[in-house]
Amino acid sequence: MDELHLDVFGAGDPAIFVHGSFGWGLDTFPEQRALSDEYRIILVDRRGFAGSSSLEAMGWPADMHDVAALLDDVGPAHLVGQSYGAVVALLAAGLRPQLVRSLVAIEPPAFEVAQGDPDADATTASLKPVFRRAAEMTADEFVAEWARANGMPRERLRSWTDSFGDQEWTAADASRRERWPGDAPLQFEVLAAASFRRCSYTGRGKQR
Repeated sequence: MDELHLDVFGAGDPAIFVHGSFGWGLDTFPEQRALSDEYRIILVDRRGFAGSSSLEAMGWPADMHDVAALLDDVGPAHLVGQSYGAVVALLAAGLRPQLVRSLVAIEPPAFEVAQGDPDADATTASLKPVFRRAAEMTADEFVAEWARANGMPRERLRSWTDSFGDQEWTAADASRRERWPGDAPLQFEVLAAASFRRCSYTGRGKQR
C-alpha cells in the first residue's frame, strides 16, 4: 500500500472512500472532508489516477486487492464507493467482510446483475463494446465513445472535455484501461451474510 496515494483527514473510526472513473479522491469527495471532525477520512486515488498515476491502471482486478489491503491496515472501517469505485468497494468487502463497519455503494455500474431489466440490458449492450475496444483507442476517443454510449449530447460532451486539464486527461486515460465492471466477481452471498450495514443508491434516486 506504500505506493498507492491516500489523502487522509481527521481521526476516529476510519472511513474509506473509493472514486469512480474520470475522477480521483479529492475531486470526487470534497464535501466528505467535513466528516473529519468525527472520522478518519481516507480518500483513495486508484491506480492510474491523480496521486497514483505512476501505477498501471487495471481497474477492479487490482483495485479490489488494494482496498482489501487498506482494510487490513486500518480496519475495521466504513467503506464508501462511487460508480466504478462502488464495484471495487463491493469486491473488497467481499474479500474482507469482517473488517467492514458499513458499506455504501453509490450507483455501481454492475448492469449485468440486473439482466432482464430493459434499461440495464440497453446500457450493457451500448457500453460493454466500448470497454472491449478501449485498448485500441486514445483517451479522447474513449471519452467520446463512452459519452455516446451513455447518451450524452454532443454539446454537453464538448463542454465537459473543454474543462479538462492534464489531471482530468490522465484520469480519462486510466478509465480507458479499466476492466469492464460487468466481469467483476461480486460475492453477493458473502455480502448478504455479513453483519455490517449495507446501503446502495441507484441513478433513479432510490436507496436500498
